Amino acid sequence: SYTDYVRKAHRGDAQAELLDWANRQEIYRAGNPSYGAAAAVSAPTHPRYDFSVAAGANTFTLTADPTSVGKQDTDSERGTPCDPLTINQAGVKSPPACWQE
Repeated sequence: SYTDYVRKAHRGDAQAELLDWANRQEIYRAGNPSYGAAAAVSAPTHPRYDFSVAAGANTFTLTADPTSVGKQDTDSERGTPCDPLTINQAGVKSPPACWQE
């Protein structure tokens, strides 16, 4: 349905933001002793997602959590809940069924 298409498009936007943010974390880490907190490596913004980071010396996890407008994001083909979306320093994406390839 149209609603599923729009939800998937917004999810794709959030995934692109997470991937870009992960790249910026790697660039930041190249010149610093640890990955950056949100204040050091600016978090993305999106009207339907809140972004957060858990960063340390050797690891990070970036999260995109749907706001109330985007809550209950589910992959309609698989029935998998798609909130929150995460990616870490190893490139592991979760939930895997929700990441568009």
